[in-house]
Amino acid sequence: MVLSRRTLVAAKPTHRKVRDVWSTRRKLLLAYSISGVQVHDARLIAAMRVRGVKRILTFNATDFVRYADVEAVHHRNVSVER
Repeated sequence: MVLSRRTLVAAKPTHRKVRDVWSTRRKLLLAYSISGVQVHDARLIAAMRVRGVKRILTFNATDFVRYADVEAVHHRNVSVER
């Protein structure tokens, strides 16, 4: 498969979005005094906020309680329709 330069440029995230995620993540780290392994969760929330995502499917819903604008859905609470 051959990809054109135009296709590759369109697939890359914009520098603005990357910058917005980093900026949002930094604000979260400071606002909630986050450190250690929870920094990863803050990065996910920052990316979600920048992209307008409101729900996350997780094994650890309690890790996301501090973020009022995000609905953390535990995997056990998801049903599959057949």
